[in-house]
Amino acid sequence: MGTANSMHIVCEALGMALPGSAPVAAMSAKMMADVRAAGARIVQMVWDDLKPRQVLSAGAFKNAVRAVLAVGGSVNCIKHLQAVATEAGSGVDVYALFERCRRRRR
Repeated sequence: MGTANSMHIVCEALGMALPGSAPVAAMSAKMMADVRAAGARIVQMVWDDLKPRQVLSAGAFKNAVRAVLAVGGSVNCIKHLQAVATEAGSGVDVYALFERCRRRRR
């Protein structure tokens, strides 16, 4: 799977994209509906004072790693996820998460 589609799935698994929005065909009616819904959600998050760093928890990163492994996502997701974790100040070691999750048999 390519990096763009993989990262779209990662965004949803992290909680940074609306559930059911990944992947979607570019410029499709569903994409446009998802864009409008995402805009409305962002406005609501501002009103609720909900910050991305509150969403980007250790559990969210674990979900994202599992999603990448489940769909055979791009290897580039590893470095992109680590960059997001670093910027979020989460303290999550994504490389270690991939190592632990890849060994799990369930």
